[in-house]
Amino acid sequence: MDRRRFLIGTAASGVALFAGYVVPGDVTAAEAATQYAPCIWYAIDRTGIVTLHIMKAEVGQHIGTAYAMLIAEELGVDWRNMRIDYPDPARDFGISITAGSWSIAANYDDLRRWGAAGRVAMIEAGVKRLGVPREECVAEHGTVVHSPSGKRVSYGDLVASGAASRTFDVTDLDAVTLKADKALALIGTSPPALDIPGKIVGTARFGIDSIVPNLLYAKIARPPYRVGCTPRAIDDGAARKIPGYRRFVSAKDPTPDNGYYVMALAENYPAAKKAAAALKIDWDEGKERLSDEDLLAHARTLVADKKTATPWWILGDAGKAMEAASSIITAEYTTSHVAHAGIEPENALVLHDGERWHAYAGSAFQTHAVAALADALDTDSGSVALHQTYLGDPSGRRVETDALVACALAAKIAGRPVKLIFDRDEAMRFDFPRPLTYQKLAAALDSDKQVTALTHDLCSAWPLVRALPIALQPGADHQTKVDWSVLTGADSWYSPPNYLVRAVENDLADKAVRSGFLRGNATGFAFWALESFIDELAHATGQDEIALRLAWLRAEGPNKGGPPSAVGGASRLANVIARIVEITGYASRRRAKKHNRGIGLAASSAPDRAQPSWTACVAEVAVDDNSGAVHVEKLTIVSDIGSAVHPDSARAQIESATLTGLSIALYERATFVGGKFVEGNFDSYRMLRLDDVPDLEIHVVAEGQHPTGAGEPAMSVVAPAVGNAIFNAVGARVRDLPITPDKVLAALKKKSGG
Repeated sequence: MDRRRFLIGTAASGVALFAGYVVPGDVTAAEAATQYAPCIWYAIDRTGIVTLHIMKAEVGQHIGTAYAMLIAEELGVDWRNMRIDYPDPARDFGISITAGSWSIAANYDDLRRWGAAGRVAMIEAGVKRLGVPREECVAEHGTVVHSPSGKRVSYGDLVASGAASRTFDVTDLDAVTLKADKALALIGTSPPALDIPGKIVGTARFGIDSIVPNLLYAKIARPPYRVGCTPRAIDDGAARKIPGYRRFVSAKDPTPDNGYYVMALAENYPAAKKAAAALKIDWDEGKERLSDEDLLAHARTLVADKKTATPWWILGDAGKAMEAASSIITAEYTTSHVAHAGIEPENALVLHDGERWHAYAGSAFQTHAVAALADALDTDSGSVALHQTYLGDPSGRRVETDALVACALAAKIAGRPVKLIFDRDEAMRFDFPRPLTYQKLAAALDSDKQVTALTHDLCSAWPLVRALPIALQPGADHQTKVDWSVLTGADSWYSPPNYLVRAVENDLADKAVRSGFLRGNATGFAFWALESFIDELAHATGQDEIALRLAWLRAEGPNKGGPPSAVGGASRLANVIARIVEITGYASRRRAKKHNRGIGLAASSAPDRAQPSWTACVAEVAVDDNSGAVHVEKLTIVSDIGSAVHPDSARAQIESATLTGLSIALYERATFVGGKFVEGNFDSYRMLRLDDVPDLEIHVVAEGQHPTGAGEPAMSVVAPAVGNAIFNAVGARVRDLPITPDKVLAALKKKSGG
């Protein structure tokens, strides 16, 4: 394994490293002479302006603003003097990935310490300049102040005079003292986001905005099926008649993503698109073509054969309890493929300047992108500069590298700068969707109908097998490796008497589809099954569904939790459940029956056990038992995120996650039939629309604990809350996502014995 792949695997395994890439050019000698950098992460210029290098992707979550607040708070500068940019990859910033709601949780402490280090350096420089004792000086609003005399000197003056020179590295951070929580003045407020002005006036640059002289446009001529096709012969006779067409290129994909690329190159995008359609390609179409039904049937076979499963989470001995059970309750839950369907389609621009390769794109996994580009261009990563732009797609699709790799292959062969843009159809049909899943849950009951064991088998494609096999992790047997990205959430914080979660790889789906990573990832389907099944258990055993959950939420053993992000453990999840029950009046409203109207609850600890955001949802629905239509009237969310750095942004992210979760719960399905995806645009791929949006009531719990993520957790609770509410409204249990009217009608028919 080379160093590049090792670093990528380390990042994908969830190691929290503060890192990233891009913005054109290195810092020049002239620029360096006018600024002071106490560390690699930010610099102060002679006017007192502080520029922070953002090592994450900006997808609308304002991560740069949150990071700048952490630095500004400890550095002691005026918010109006903060700026952000994206660092050059030539500098050693390490690993960069934006995923899993990790950004704040993983870097909160370090960022504050880097800011505090700068404050220490400025005070030391100010003390020398003012000739006063160190203990009598403080830093505030970008100045060093001698408190007894009122003498002061600005950071800008200290930089301009060269008085500030001390630098810090990571080994110095433990000795830095942070501000006390009660002294925080910026963290916990909501100043204007730093990226908003550019987006309003149009100066903000997204990948699709990139343009350079002498540019060729590339359009991929896609094969008839998602995987397995290889071109045997290519005839561009018809394409040569299209004005602006220059040539086609054909290259094997060096990644396991798409097999082969055939691309038409032209002087403009319309010509490239026409030429790609005009290419006559004799495709070797490969093997038998599968459909969703085949993948589900295979999943059922795999789960039935216990030898295919790897233990993922173990409490007690569920197998022994199952053998001793008086009765067993089982249920099967399924979910469809879900497309990313981002607003900005995938795109990239790649050129060579004679010495170095330059790529312009918005990437959510810059480290992986640079490595993939280097492989495609047959060079080393130091010869590749990835110029990071804003992303018009927060769905998780941009952790993939296919657009960059295809564009790089075209630019290398053509010997000219190349820009590649996906059209909507290929963005949908050649997506890396959230995998289809099959989950089987079972509960053992004793003679008193008390649950003695819970098992949860989760079968899906394993995206890491394709995208990053080095990131696979050992299961609970410490031997067999599993894809943790499709299992997080299944290792819940509940403590039934015995508990076993098993992971099963749908190897057929891995080969047929090419699944990927979608916002919320595994928690979106793991909690759908678990939280629905807990409700089923409560009804089947005559228990209150809230009481059953709370009885299983004990902060002990592996569910005790611990620092930094999981302090309080299971008791934190119990707390948000209790809060939402009180806020919504759930208990009394659950008992008050109204015709075809119901209320349902679900809770989760997404995104993962290391950094859980404790979240609960109550859904209020009305069901038309003639049509099966479900109208979600209101969603209430309570989310404990520890601390909110920027409360407005945190709330906005929770709202966004809630609505995305509702869209997936009721509408979204990428249908795989005969080796291809059916839906190619928004006319057939149904998503949540403005008139579908219910009333939202968001409660953010931020009581001074270590911050956790806000961008994904709420996605995990909407679907099961809606499903439980439907059952409480009409007594029909839907176990397949999305919850469509025909499925509701089928459940009603089954309930009535039809």
